[in-house]
Amino acid sequence: MTQRARIAGGAFLALALLVAQAGAGEPERLDLQVADLLALPGESIELSAKLERAGPQGVNIAGVPIRFKLNGKPIGERTTDSRGRAFLKLAAPGPGDHVVKAVFPGDAKRMRAEYLALLAVRKAEEPLLAVALDWTLCHTDNLNTALGGSDCAPMADAPEVMERLARGHTIVYVTGRARQLRKRTISWLARYGFPRGPAYFLDPSDFATYDVVAFKRRVLAGLRSRFPGLRVGIGATQADMEAYRAEGLRPVLMGQGDATGATRISDWAGVERALGGQR
Repeated sequence: MTQRARIAGGAFLALALLVAQAGAGEPERLDLQVADLLALPGESIELSAKLERAGPQGVNIAGVPIRFKLNGKPIGERTTDSRGRAFLKLAAPGPGDHVVKAVFPGDAKRMRAEYLALLAVRKAEEPLLAVALDWTLCHTDNLNTALGGSDCAPMADAPEVMERLARGHTIVYVTGRARQLRKRTISWLARYGFPRGPAYFLDPSDFATYDVVAFKRRVLAGLRSRFPGLRVGIGATQADMEAYRAEGLRPVLMGQGDATGATRISDWAGVERALGGQR
């Protein structure tokens, strides 16, 4: 090896070492999420944030501050527990859509992280509509989305019909997708023009067997006990139909399958007709 080659090789190794050292010293990127909520005016609610390392195998970040804001105004700070969660109790504001912001300010080791969630406050009697996602709004499921299939096209007419339905209902998305897919899913809904509404995601740490029916029943039961205006659920799977029937909702089945006790429709124009809309 010539002297020039040795010098070039040494320079390359030195540069590689510097790059590695620089990467090792960079602040760690974190993922912060806050759960949407549907609440009655003035009722006691609990905001829930979770902080973990970014990536599919997120590691909980404990013992750090999370700062909460409501409609831009600071409302409190809490420290994350061993599961990376921070909770803040407060009385729900008046009717309307409110923005909850959670912020991890960052430190010498970790980057700043923030997240915006929806706090939808409605009167008890206002009409609500429960809607599933997979095979209902889009041609994909929990696993496909986790593997990168989040850009699938929506079902024909779904965004337009949902937008019209939202004029007379608050849309409540109740999905068996894991909470790790929250950001990707809400981004997809916005990208294709679906109305914003509180979205409930399954937390696998709360359902070790990934029981979608049990999760949906828990969400729907909690809502039905406070919002009698929740009367209809739209979905495409037997898990959807089972959960809706069990909690006293009128099930609307999109597509094939056992439609016992449900209204079966074949497309989103049919959904609108089944609910008494125009078209």
